[in-house]
This record gives sequence, structure tokens and C-alpha cells, in this order.
Amino acid sequence: MPELNKKLKKKRKISINTSNPAIIYLISSVKGLVVLAIGLSVVSVIIMKSTDFNLFTKFIIYGLVIFGGFLSGFFANKKLKCRGIVNGTVASLAFAIIFSLICIIAMRFNISPEILILFPVSIVGGIVGGIISANS
Repeated sequence: MPELNKKLKKKRKISINTSNPAIIYLISSVKGLVVLAIGLSVVSVIIMKSTDFNLFTKFIIYGLVIFGGFLSGFFANKKLKCRGIVNGTVASLAFAIIFSLICIIAMRFNISPEILILFPVSIVGGIVGGIISANS
């Protein structure tokens, strides 16, 4: 009977099949999106508290998008361990698509040209992240 209790007390680990590159790209994109959400939350609080900060918000947002794309490309290539440019591009493209969809839904399907700027900005960050991950 004690053996049965030990078996019941063991926690089952949920494992995701990470051999599929598409799953790796999505997971790394979500990691980049989480960092982006945290960064945007901090920036929004700072903007609410100050008035002089509004001049630089667009540049800070683009910097955060570059960093989110960088992290998604970095994490994807860290897991796949080959072709840093390709992995960084695909992971950051997934990051940009998910982030753009969130923005479009939040803006009630009003597509602005600034959303289209997110794609090359995040892809550049993802390429750099993939290259750095491949060389480290």
C-alpha cells in the first residue's frame, strides 16, 4: 500500500513534443511576446506618470518589438541549433504575426501603417537573435 501512495503522489510532468520546429517557433514567439508585454506594461506606467516621456514612446515601442523579435529568434535557434538566420526569421515572423493580430483586434480591426512597420522591425531583431544564438 505505501508503494501505491508514492506512485499517486508523484506529479505527472506534462511534456510537449519539441522535436517539431513549428512548436519551437511558437514557443519562442510566445516567450518574446511575454517579454514584450512586460516591457509595454512598464512603459505605459511610465507614460502615465510623466508628460515629457511622450516624445520617445514610438522609438521605445519599436525598441521593445526589436527586443521581442530578438528573443524569439534567439530562443528558437538555441533549441534547433542550426541555421540562425532562417530560424530567427521564421520565429520573429511568427512573433510579428501574433503581435499584429493582437494589435488589430485591440484596435477593433483598424489596420494602421504602423502595424506593417512591425514586421521588418521584428524580423531584423529575430535575425540578429538567431545569428547570436548560432555563434554562442
